Amino acid sequence: MAYLNLWWAEYGNFDRLVIGPVAGQASAPGYYADADDPILPSQQKGDLPEAFDALFYPPDLETVPKRLAIVRANRYMVERSDFLIAYVWHPASNARELLEYAGTGKRKGKIHITNLAEEQISLPKKTDDVI
Repeated sequence: MAYLNLWWAEYGNFDRLVIGPVAGQASAPGYYADADDPILPSQQKGDLPEAFDALFYPPDLETVPKRLAIVRANRYMVERSDFLIAYVWHPASNARELLEYAGTGKRKGKIHITNLAEEQISLPKKTDDVI
């Protein structure tokens, strides 16, 4: 059984762009997939994406303010991942800080980081048609 894990925050064009291909792979036989969500389950906007088997909420974030919970949840994910694929183009953002965090400290050399913005892969302006 292969395991797929998508860190999904229910907002942003990148999330909407990648959910389709990941869900397509997750629905194939022999795959188990979960979607990790940094938003407290009672505050989530939508349901679990189709083809996913479970929704995971990182531990010990229930009492943390939402803005800080997202940062902590992202670090939780980086500390447990082998790959990080992102589209980070803005130099002053939480996403940029996360890329820097992933490339330093105890994870340095242990996580494969791909920033699609640096690979010059352009994302569509409107992702509704992609899914």
